[in-house]
Amino acid sequence: MLSNIIYGGNFIENEIPKEFGFTEDKIFGWVMENEEFCLYVLRIILPFLEIKEIVEFNKQDSLGNDQQEAKDIRLDVKVVDKDGCIFDIEMQTSPSKYLGRRLRYYQSTIDGAKVLKPGHDYSELPDTFIIFLCSFNPSEAFSKVDNRAVHFFKRSIPKIMR
Repeated sequence: MLSNIIYGGNFIENEIPKEFGFTEDKIFGWVMENEEFCLYVLRIILPFLEIKEIVEFNKQDSLGNDQQEAKDIRLDVKVVDKDGCIFDIEMQTSPSKYLGRRLRYYQSTIDGAKVLKPGHDYSELPDTFIIFLCSFNPSEAFSKVDNRAVHFFKRSIPKIMR
């Protein structure tokens, strides 16, 4: 049993459970902060965007709301590419019947962080992609709330370790 893990370049004393893998929050963040791997994942999920370069990377990025009583969000992995597109990559390990509403709240909070001045156009908002990597069937979680149209795609990620 390992007693140390590497996190952010430091060794942290921890007991590691048997199921300590990619879906665990710290490991997910640590693996995704490798720019080449993160870019690889984004290109597999969104090949039509032809993402060239990551210019900003943040783990556990907290975004607040101007309203004092409003709920803040914490993005697992936030990436900005050279075209200004924002990518929020979330690891979801437990189904919630409100997953669709959570996605909607994240989208509105991310958009709300970019304040448009009077007279400016909505086209100035950056393109935003919220990606939920789910360890469960997300269609079941979305169908529990209402009968809205939700589109899913399943893409197999090739094994990286051979």
